[in-house]
Amino acid sequence: MAVRQCLDEKLASDAKRPGSGAFEPPSNLLLKRLRPSVWLPTIMVAWGIVMTLMGTVNNYAGLLSTRLFLGIAEAGLFPGVAYFLSGVSMRWSQIPLS
Repeated sequence: MAVRQCLDEKLASDAKRPGSGAFEPPSNLLLKRLRPSVWLPTIMVAWGIVMTLMGTVNNYAGLLSTRLFLGIAEAGLFPGVAYFLSGVSMRWSQIPLS
């Protein structure tokens, strides 16, 4: 019984990886087409909706499907934040030293 429960929890925690892996390249293309100031809040709203709906899940299949949609929703978050932060520079780094 405990082994089965452990395997179910592991599968549920890994259920978002296929969605994240499959939708990261299209998300990066959308990031290039849209501005990060538009795309990142869209990702965060989608993530919030999926997390809210995860609270209404009543069975294991529903948990797996919401975890898959969570992976789809957050697929572009890390690349988008990395892209956004790469364009930000501190004021002191622009001042010449001499």
